[in-house]
Amino acid sequence: MKINVGTSNKIKIGAVKDALFGYDDFSKAEVVGLAVSSGVSDQPKTIDEIMRGALNRAKNSFTNCDISFGIESGIMVVPHTKTGYMEITACVIYDGKEFHTGLSSSFECPKPVIRVMLSEGLDINQAFNKAGLTTNKDLGSDIGAVGVLTRGRVTRKDYTKQAITMALIHLESSFVPEKRKKLLTLCLIHRHPKILLGMKKRGFGEGRWNGFGGKVQAGETIEEAAKRETFEEAGIVIDKIEKTGIIDFEFLGKPEILEVHIFRGNEFAGEPKESEEMRPNWFEINEIPFNDMWPDDRHWFPLFLNNKKFKGKFLFDGEDNIIEHQLDEVLNI
Repeated sequence: MKINVGTSNKIKIGAVKDALFGYDDFSKAEVVGLAVSSGVSDQPKTIDEIMRGALNRAKNSFTNCDISFGIESGIMVVPHTKTGYMEITACVIYDGKEFHTGLSSSFECPKPVIRVMLSEGLDINQAFNKAGLTTNKDLGSDIGAVGVLTRGRVTRKDYTKQAITMALIHLESSFVPEKRKKLLTLCLIHRHPKILLGMKKRGFGEGRWNGFGGKVQAGETIEEAAKRETFEEAGIVIDKIEKTGIIDFEFLGKPEILEVHIFRGNEFAGEPKESEEMRPNWFEINEIPFNDMWPDDRHWFPLFLNNKKFKGKFLFDGEDNIIEHQLDEVLNI
């Protein structure tokens, strides 16, 4: 991987290299500095100008590389401060399609520095020298203004790395592999005013009442899987079933999304009987044991019982806590 940085400033280039070292995807990348135009003044004085400078540097340095970095510092208006201004650094990463942005923390310069920056148009390095805070004429390629003010506790490289790391949040997320989906079935036998559920005796969902279902095996359709699982778990043969819903279940920290196809069955042959997997039991509709079921059931069961079709998504933290969910009634499945 090759990464360009839109600058010849060794501190900025070094900050990119140091920041990337902690990322498996980028740690071995070749990092090259390129002198490019920022398209803004040497001393930006607004957040808009700072952002435009970083964007331009990233875009202008995107040549013969995989991604490019643009880094721009400047002062911006911040109310209720001593001077009305604070210094900040922006980092923009460009991957050829999208821009990914991050900002550093900010700090306030002494009043004499801001005064000459505004009245005489000096950049921050010149202003620090004129205010007598340093004799280093190349402060921006050394510890920086922040290094002077913090007495070396935070250098310009440290400060710049903050913005880079914040921008990498977006890019690192785009490298996260998409979770694979696992097809499952769930069949509910509904003979109003009763519904047949099974107590799960082992495995995933043990100790909960649920419908009957499981994995779709190679060579069978989803509907065939639903009928097979119902026979294996409840001992009944169903001929006709109707698909009523599809719900994706995602569990934090798990590599798969469970895509569950939900079916309704009304007629069947045989008598429900206990299996190694499930213990069937009929429940009146007004006595469905939601407290001993998966927590998502409370959300979609009313749609099922009212003969509605639906699609949804549920994100779980553990097996009892729903973090997010979306559920929509649809016309067709």
